[in-house]
Amino acid sequence: MLKFLGIVAQVLLIGSALVGNAYAQHSHSGQEEAGPRTSSSFANISLDFELLNGAGELVQRTDFLGKNLLVAFGFTYCPDVCPVIAANMASALRAADKEAVGVFISVDTERDTPEVTDNYARRFGENMHGLSGSHEQVSAAAKNFNVTFVVTKTPDTYGVQHSPGTFLISPQGELIEVFAINADPKDIAAAMR
Repeated sequence: MLKFLGIVAQVLLIGSALVGNAYAQHSHSGQEEAGPRTSSSFANISLDFELLNGAGELVQRTDFLGKNLLVAFGFTYCPDVCPVIAANMASALRAADKEAVGVFISVDTERDTPEVTDNYARRFGENMHGLSGSHEQVSAAAKNFNVTFVVTKTPDTYGVQHSPGTFLISPQGELIEVFAINADPKDIAAAMR
């Protein structure tokens, strides 16, 4: 089993390198690698998504124009990293002096329905929204953000691995920064100003 997980981890790292994913990666082990980010680190990120909210309505990134937008990918069964990301997003939203919203997108389309994802996100703060959808919808959104994810299932395990990071998008729809999982919410809030 450990050998299998090691192979999966290697595939994730290779896949990340192939798509030019320049921000931190994790496999829910708490390990993180971060490198300097430059404007070229954001190449090929389109920021578009078409996903479903808790009411089953189609939501697009353009629905949030005019507001600062924080976006992160994760899953609701995550025991450690995703709750930290969502909590940091909610803290940054509370600390910001501008109108802002947070969007948590689940990559676990089998277990995280749009309703489950939205309920999860809203537990962190009133300006948090959870989105999900079909595997195709989530995969398209992840690709647009240069986010990689893999769901592996065996008779004994169910594993989800994904790129961490919180994307800050301006009210005009432009990418401002991608923050690592351990970013201080005060720094994220300051970047909104």
